[in-house]
Amino acid sequence: MRHAKVSTTMEIYTHAAMDKKRVAQQKAVDHLLSRDKDGTQVRPYVPKLFPEM
Repeated sequence: MRHAKVSTTMEIYTHAAMDKKRVAQQKAVDHLLSRDKDGTQVRPYVPKLFPEM
């Protein structure tokens, strides 16, 4: 797409990319915090620092 100003193009497409990035980041945070889609915590996330060998 061509716009009269490069800044117009950047504002349109950067905004779209930022929205997708925000959604992806929220999914990652929800997974790490073990949250359900409605925001309720399913189970506490406890990382295993020393897994059994």
